[in-house]
Amino acid sequence: MTLRISRQALALAALIAPLTAFAQWSKTADANLVIGDGPLEQVQPKLAATADGGYYSVWFDNANGGYDVRLQRLDVKGRPQWGHNGRLVADRGLAYTTDYGIDVDADGNALLAFHDISQVDGKFHIIVSKVAPDGTPLWGNESGLVRLPDGGDYGALSPRIVATADGGAVVAWTVNYNINGQGRVVLQRLDANGALLWGEQNIQVPQVAGTSFIMADLHASEDGGFIVSWNAQLGRFINQFWTQKYDANGQPVWGATPVKLWDDNASGAIPNGSFARFVTDGNGGAVYCWDYTFGVSSRRVRVQHINADGGERFPHNGLPVSTDNVNNRGECSVSYDAGNDDTYVLWRERTPGSAFSQSGIYAQRFDGQGNRQWSDTGNVLLPLDPIAKSEVTMVPMGDGFVAAWALESYPLPMPIQATYITRDGNYGWSRGIVSIKTGPTGISKLSGTASRDGYAAFAWNSHSSFTDSDVAIQNIGRDGVLGKKESGAVK
Repeated sequence: MTLRISRQALALAALIAPLTAFAQWSKTADANLVIGDGPLEQVQPKLAATADGGYYSVWFDNANGGYDVRLQRLDVKGRPQWGHNGRLVADRGLAYTTDYGIDVDADGNALLAFHDISQVDGKFHIIVSKVAPDGTPLWGNESGLVRLPDGGDYGALSPRIVATADGGAVVAWTVNYNINGQGRVVLQRLDANGALLWGEQNIQVPQVAGTSFIMADLHASEDGGFIVSWNAQLGRFINQFWTQKYDANGQPVWGATPVKLWDDNASGAIPNGSFARFVTDGNGGAVYCWDYTFGVSSRRVRVQHINADGGERFPHNGLPVSTDNVNNRGECSVSYDAGNDDTYVLWRERTPGSAFSQSGIYAQRFDGQGNRQWSDTGNVLLPLDPIAKSEVTMVPMGDGFVAAWALESYPLPMPIQATYITRDGNYGWSRGIVSIKTGPTGISKLSGTASRDGYAAFAWNSHSSFTDSDVAIQNIGRDGVLGKKESGAVK
C-alpha cells in the first residue's frame, strides 16, 4: 500500500474544495447526479445515511489504476461537500475489487473497511479509516489508515464495519477463503482512537475441522454487541448459513455453537458466491433471508427471525416466501418493521429454464408468527414477462418499503424502476411504478439506503462500455417525486 498523502493535506483539501456548481439531487430520471467519474472505471458505490439527512458515499476509482478508495459527503439536498469526485481515502495498487464496509458513528464520522496489500509482509490486510464530517482523517498514520493484523496465509478480504457507542468500531472479515477447509472469519474491535482492543491475534469465530467460513454480513446490536453471519462450506456443494451474536467483549451470546439458519443439506445448499444478508430487529435479534439451490437449476428463497436469546421464531431452516414449486426465486432482500412486527422479503421470480424464461418482481409480508400475509405465492409487484430483471433491492420506508430493480434491455440502456409498497400490499404512489434512471447506460451494483430525512437514495455503476463506468446516485421521496430533499406526503 502506498501512502502518499499527508493528513494535513487531506484536511486542507477537504476544507477549501469548492462545492460543485449546481450539483444536487436530479429531478429527472434521464440525468442522474454523477459523483464519481473519470477515465476507466469508478465502481461499487455504497451509501451510508448521516444525521443531517444526507449521506456518505464511497466507491473504488480506477482512473489512475489500483481501484483507489474515494469518499464523498452529500448534504440533504444532494450537494457534494468535498468537491467533485470527493476525497481520496486510500491510494491502492490492486487489479480487482472485493466487497467492503461503511458505517456512520454517533458523531457523524464515516467508518470504512477495505483490503489492500501491505508493504510490510506482502499480504492482503484489512485497512480501516475514520473520517470526520469535514473530511479530516481521525485514525492511524499520516494518511489516516489503520492496518489490522492477520492477513492469513492467502490474505484478508471483504470486510464489514459497524460503529460502537463508545466511538469505536467492530470489523469482521474473511481470511484464507480459497484454501480448502481453512477459510476463517476474524473479528476485531477498535476504540475511539483507533487502537486495537482485541490484540494482534484478533478474535476468530471457532473453526470446525474441514470447514471453510466466508463472512457474509455484520450489524451492531444492543449494549455494544454485534451480530455476524457467514457461509459454512462443509464440502463440495455442501454450503450452510450460520450466525452468532457477540457481546461487547467478543464473547458469544447465542451459545458455544452458532445458530444454523440453513443446514438442510438434503434439500439444497447456499450457492457459491451467494452471501445472505440480514437486518436487526431493534430488540436484540435479527431477520435473515437467503436463497438456496437444489436439483439441476432450481432456486428458492427462505426467511428466518432469530430472537434476542438466539431462539428461532420461525421453523428451523426458515419459511419459504412462496408455496409455488415451479418458478425459481433469487436476489432476495429483507427489511423489518418493528412497530408492526412485520417482515418484508423482496425477490426476483423466474420461470424455469434458461432459454425464453420470464421474470418478475415479487414480495411477501410475514406477521410475527410467520404467517404469509400477501397470499401463499406473494405479491406481484411487476408481472412475469420476457424482459430480464436484476439488481433487486429494497429500502424501508413508512409502514412498508421502496423496491427497486433494473430492466435488462440489450445491449443498452438499462432503466431502473422503483415502487413504494404499503403494509396492505398496495402501491403507495399514485403512479405505481416510477422510473428513477432512464439514461442511455447500463447499470450494476445497485444499492439503496433510507435517509434520516425520510426519503430513499440509490447508487449504482453507470456503464457506457465494459471498461468505462461512473458512479451515479438518485433520491426519491415518499411521494414518488425525484429530487426533493424532504420526504413529502405519501400520495
